[in-house]
Amino acid sequence: MATIEASINTYLAAQSSITAYVGTDIYHGAAPDLIETDFIRYQLIMPSNEPYAFGTTDTAQPEIQFDVFSKSDTNCIAIGNLLASALNRFSGAVGTSGNNVISSIASGPMVMRDETDEQWWHGIVYWTPEYER
Repeated sequence: MATIEASINTYLAAQSSITAYVGTDIYHGAAPDLIETDFIRYQLIMPSNEPYAFGTTDTAQPEIQFDVFSKSDTNCIAIGNLLASALNRFSGAVGTSGNNVISSIASGPMVMRDETDEQWWHGIVYWTPEYER
């Protein structure tokens, strides 16, 4: 079975409110060099294979960080809010690879200037799903 990281891109690409801002610029890990448009990148920051809420042995509860980048603070906040809304309390299939989210919480966005390049705004959203794998 595929990991949830592989399914997230498919799920987010189906969210028209988000893709209205970023198009297909949703990346696992690193974004391409020299990108100039709004984009999202995400990565697993805390793996967990310990089933918490439901006590089954076939679930995982990782924490995933989403980084939103835009040259507009307004866009960065909007994309972050749309992302948090799409993920908070989400349950159901993520993508087409068989990952089923049982429950989840999202927090954010926290938006600030990007310390490495001040022309960019950087928003952070955290998502903790419990999913069957």
